[in-house]
Amino acid sequence: MSEDILILGGYGNTGGKIALILLQHSDVNVTLAGRNITKANALTNELNNQFNTDRRVSTVSNSPYQILLQLEAAGIKEGEPEKIKIQLSHYDGYWFTAIPVMACLNQYLDGSIKKPGLHIMGHLVDPARLMKDMQRMGITINEEKT
Repeated sequence: MSEDILILGGYGNTGGKIALILLQHSDVNVTLAGRNITKANALTNELNNQFNTDRRVSTVSNSPYQILLQLEAAGIKEGEPEKIKIQLSHYDGYWFTAIPVMACLNQYLDGSIKKPGLHIMGHLVDPARLMKDMQRMGITINEEKT
């Protein structure tokens, strides 16, 4: 049984090369995802013609799939064991990437971030506000504590 690989932006220059390498060197099924179904279909047809095997190359655009980032952590809090699972998701990978940056910029523009210089975003932002702003901008956030 072959694995299924989803490549976001799969019909672009980099995504197309990744798909080609995967098809040349593995037995995976590839799904090319992006915002332009015409470009995705063109590359899909080209790859299916080039790799005439039982594997399949397919496309999806504005799909029912969503992008999901999941964190599972365990540790000791106030002397007691604690586990947490946080899921962040959005239906559009481009927005899922841009929203945290916009949420960080909100903190910078309103003066909440005062450190000069170049820093990793996670070292500067107020994490609770970042999560709240990302949720307000459309990212779904689910949190479970045990």
